[in-house]
Amino acid sequence: MVKVTGKWPLTLFSAGDVRGTLDVCPLCHSQSVGVQHVLCNCPATQAEYNEWSLIGHTDNSGFMRTDWERLRMELFADRLSHPDSRQEKGEARILFVGRCVQRTCEALLQKQETEQIAELIQLAEQTSSSNWRSKRRPACEA
Repeated sequence: MVKVTGKWPLTLFSAGDVRGTLDVCPLCHSQSVGVQHVLCNCPATQAEYNEWSLIGHTDNSGFMRTDWERLRMELFADRLSHPDSRQEKGEARILFVGRCVQRTCEALLQKQETEQIAELIQLAEQTSSSNWRSKRRPACEA
């Protein structure tokens, strides 16, 4: 889905709709990030990049991240005219993109759940405090 849309597939994780950008990267807290951020720039996905580089990277830059245009071509360009010589290389591309997007979406979900829990706790505290005050008033007035 990332290859086709170039967007965050949040629908696959029940985390919303398909979006071009996230307000904040839940992994490194960079502002206004697209999918290319986690694939090309996010320091939190360096390990995934390194793993992919061992098998799937076509240039000799090693673990040093390449620019987005080059990386995009390596990951998503049509491979019919230049098929991967090894199946392992194609699988590495898919796993790299999938792991980076999955980690980001899971972190986003966890952040949303944490925020929702905090809101519920705050609401419960407000309700409890309000109920406590209303129950206490008659006793004070008597």
